Amino acid sequence: MKKLLIVVILIILSNSIKIFAQTDSIKSYLINALEIMQTKSVNKAKIDWNQVKRKALMNASNSKIIRDTYPIIKGVLASLEDAHSNFYPPELVRSYTLGYRATGPNLPCNQK
Repeated sequence: MKKLLIVVILIILSNSIKIFAQTDSIKSYLINALEIMQTKSVNKAKIDWNQVKRKALMNASNSKIIRDTYPIIKGVLASLEDAHSNFYPPELVRSYTLGYRATGPNLPCNQK
């Protein structure tokens, strides 16, 4: 009986650690995206980045998967009000890449 109880406790702890790790990776993903925007945007000086980060992290607090942060990232990009910044989810980038490979030309970012 004690062994069964120990196994059950270990399973519960293992799942709890996974949940915390996933939450941390979602937060890290969003923070990384915000830092890229803050350093690379042409309109970075027009934004109160402390407020933007606080609001974005608050909005992401209920996110279960990284995909849940995509609308938050798009919203921050829209607040930059420039024609240079956009967000493309990985599956769209993958489909463009496959399309370029199928037709033969190099991706524009791979041009030397």
